[in-house]
Amino acid sequence: MFQRTPAKAWSRLDDTGRFMRIGTLIPKGFTFKRFEGRSKVVLATREDMPMTTVERGGLLLAFEVRARRMVDPSIQVFLAPQGDLNKLRLITRGVKV
Repeated sequence: MFQRTPAKAWSRLDDTGRFMRIGTLIPKGFTFKRFEGRSKVVLATREDMPMTTVERGGLLLAFEVRARRMVDPSIQVFLAPQGDLNKLRLITRGVKV
């Protein structure tokens, strides 16, 4: 996969400056987690706003396209991994019948 080199203006910004540029573009239902390197933006879903996988994927893709167009073409968006929230599976994990 081709990885674009971040623009000098984007590379020179610290995390606070990067967040100021990209924070207003983050869609509802997501929260900012962290920057990884110079071009990766990691978001997490909000638990109080459940959405389907299709909705989540569409919003993340739209956010990445908008961020690349408006901020820097090297930006890549990732979703932070989330553990299993199903309480029944958590309770019965390791139980043998």
